[in-house]
Amino acid sequence: MEILQSQFNFNVSFSKQLDTEKREIEGIASSTATDRDGQYFPKELLERATEEYVKIGTLLYEHGHDPIYARRPIGKINEARVDEQGRMIVKGVVSDDFIWEKINLYRDWE
Repeated sequence: MEILQSQFNFNVSFSKQLDTEKREIEGIASSTATDRDGQYFPKELLERATEEYVKIGTLLYEHGHDPIYARRPIGKINEARVDEQGRMIVKGVVSDDFIWEKINLYRDWE
């Protein structure tokens, strides 16, 4: 858990709706590219962090910056893996009804 608490600030951008009944979605949590905060994570570090991220990985709306939801969890990360391109891909389930409606109202799923 120390790796995640001290080094990672994951901002998950979900790109796929996997199962509407289960409210399962998938997206990129991080990658080996330098992010907008100037952070860089080597592939090996991302790979080591996947198991820990699943243990504590909660979904936050608007990355925890929403004035209403703040850092209140809206769901749970169930799976995490690093692909061959160095991206950490996560799968999660959205538990909040209002947020689930917003996701489906404003997102064109591929």
